[in-house]
Amino acid sequence: LSLHDALPIYQAGETEAAETFYLEAAKSKPIRPLVLETLGVMLRRRNFAGMEELIRTLPESLQSDGRVRTYLALARLRAGDPEGAEAILRGDLVLTDVREGDTLLTDIWFEIAALKQFGEVTEAGLAWASEHVSVPEHLDFRML
Repeated sequence: LSLHDALPIYQAGETEAAETFYLEAAKSKPIRPLVLETLGVMLRRRNFAGMEELIRTLPESLQSDGRVRTYLALARLRAGDPEGAEAILRGDLVLTDVREGDTLLTDIWFEIAALKQFGEVTEAGLAWASEHVSVPEHLDFRML
């Protein structure tokens, strides 16, 4: 089997097998689109430690990529480390492919705030964060 087989396997619900294919491919040929796809699969499978491990093995040019660092922030956040996620977002994170109206970074910021305030992320906590927490300007691409 090859990476070409991974997507149908993933769509069929064999997510662990698909993740293995993606991971092997990303490690053998660490190109940005493949790495991002692999990190997305790993995030959906909640393999946060694996995401961090993969990112550590990438060339520096990919480790410093804004989208890769965003996945790292998500991995840390979802693994229960809001401070680690916040440190990434407060750092020199630059997304070169973000568009106006993109709320990914804002959503992550509100998740961090909710987790820090309430110890868990709930709809009520996210609503509280969106009303009471300011988003740093460099992360806020919402259309106001």
